[in-house]
Amino acid sequence: MRLFSKGFEIHMTNKKAVKLSFEERLQEAGQIADSLSGNQLTLDESMHAYERGMTILNQLEEELKNMQRRISQIDMDSKEITDFEEVNHDDL
Repeated sequence: MRLFSKGFEIHMTNKKAVKLSFEERLQEAGQIADSLSGNQLTLDESMHAYERGMTILNQLEEELKNMQRRISQIDMDSKEITDFEEVNHDDL
């Protein structure tokens, strides 16, 4: 299924959208930005491209925030383990 005529596609399999990887979505956002700056799209195509680009960027931003939360949690868990090991060594 084509989203618009300049090569951007929503990947469909049996009428279900296929989730693209972070890197694939980042690459698509870059391609959209390039096409918007190239002045080769019609106004309607530009609007669709902009909407798709903003959707992708919002998804990427949310995914990065989730990763930051996971990293923070891992760091906190690691610190708790380190603190526990230091207390045990001091007790010996």
